[in-house]
Amino acid sequence: MTVFLLNHGPVDIATMLRQANLRVWTSIADVPVQTRQVFNFNALESVNAMILEIGHPTPELQYILAQAVVLRRPTLCLYTKDKEPRDILNQLNSAHLPKCMNFKTYTRATVDIVIHRFLNSLDKTIHLEDTPNIKFTLRLTPGIDDYLQWLARQKKINKAEHIRKLIREDSEKDDNYQQSIH
Repeated sequence: MTVFLLNHGPVDIATMLRQANLRVWTSIADVPVQTRQVFNFNALESVNAMILEIGHPTPELQYILAQAVVLRRPTLCLYTKDKEPRDILNQLNSAHLPKCMNFKTYTRATVDIVIHRFLNSLDKTIHLEDTPNIKFTLRLTPGIDDYLQWLARQKKINKAEHIRKLIREDSEKDDNYQQSIH
């Protein structure tokens, strides 16, 4: 499934979607040239769904919203409660708006659930990764913390995500653990 994502919000939605093995385009420039040629430069015709963070309005957002309506693509419009885009919601609050347009509020804690429900309504085989919700205190030496901070900057992910990734990879390689859970 190909998803067009426009996100200027506080949560890294692109990584979440890619981890679910979805093809994610975050700008028209991401669309392969062959696809743009086939669809006569309207690359949005080739996506299966759109996820738009509408809490930070831009001219690009207005254009993509208009395309979503015209193309009748399943679209999830997200915004945080503290960034409710009243102008956009008022413009789109119309009886002529296609049913494929969905508007949902989210928080950092609920964004994956909201996106999962939307994508799962389109394709039942899509599963987003579990949300990390168990707090764990880890005491580090200053040297290890310096390394993690450096690594996080290099890989453009936060320290906790890097540690989760290492543990996930280790658990996948551990045959004894894999046998115990199956």
